[in-house]
Amino acid sequence: METASEVRPEQAGNTAEFVALLRELKARSGLSYRQLEEAATRHGEVLARSTIADTLRREALPRPEVLAAFVRACGVDGDRLRAWLDARSRLALADDPAPGTAPPPPAEEPSPPPLEPAPPRAPGRRTAGRGRRRVSPLVLAGAALALLVLGGAVVWLVRGALTAPSTAGAVFPDGEVEIRPAGAPELCLTEGRERDGRYDSAVAVQRPCAEAVPPRTRLHGIGDGRHHIQWDHPEHGLGCLTALADGAAAGLFEPRDDCSGDHPDQRFRFEPLAGPDGAYRIRVGQGDRCVGIRDGERTAGAEAVQEPCADSAAQRFLVVPLDR
Repeated sequence: METASEVRPEQAGNTAEFVALLRELKARSGLSYRQLEEAATRHGEVLARSTIADTLRREALPRPEVLAAFVRACGVDGDRLRAWLDARSRLALADDPAPGTAPPPPAEEPSPPPLEPAPPRAPGRRTAGRGRRRVSPLVLAGAALALLVLGGAVVWLVRGALTAPSTAGAVFPDGEVEIRPAGAPELCLTEGRERDGRYDSAVAVQRPCAEAVPPRTRLHGIGDGRHHIQWDHPEHGLGCLTALADGAAAGLFEPRDDCSGDHPDQRFRFEPLAGPDGAYRIRVGQGDRCVGIRDGERTAGAEAVQEPCADSAAQRFLVVPLDR
């Protein structure tokens, strides 16, 4: 009898086929919605029956954390779980149009037929109805002024919405995760070295996920929707990722042993972003600094850097829970 681990998500060519494979995965697991929910609870995850039903009914990609919880509840883990996450990331990138791609122009609407000329009026006869009243210049000036004021208010509100830091932050349970750049989901944020050689201590870089451990990456909630990003190394112990503000490594991120909930450069907020990939922007502290990948590179070894928070592909990250 075929088992759940033998379902091959890499065979999915589109979202509909991916969801169909999820249905097959559930069927092979032999578990009911209730049993899947209970299995996820045993793993320390939340996976409501209604969420499972929605995931299997809709032709849409589930969020990475939902997918991981569902696949793990079905009894699939390790490399096969990673295969599901990789397939999802591949399809999400295929569904997301490339940056700068303009949408196709709308189809031209047919021109309305020419109006037939109105019949001539009889000489000396007036059309029934009331004539148009002349609008006072003062009324026109007042209306124009009101439009200017309203337009200025709208611009002010839009600018404020774009520049003000978001107050929404996702809350993850404490545990091991992978933080993957959405533009290169086969890579993970982990320990490495600054490529220019100006700093000889460990800093955060992106490397192939299969080579990213050790250290293990963990999230630890510290309240107010913020987390420590912890690296658990078998030799160096536990360290908290810290945004460096000065010195040779200014603008990079380094693990520090002195973890403190009050240290603003160790507090990270994961802000959900729009889009099919379920990505997050990672904000540092209370200000307008976010985690990005240097120059938006998609190559192994590129450093994580501090950037002004923006709607940038280099600041989109996937968070995949791994704890069982």
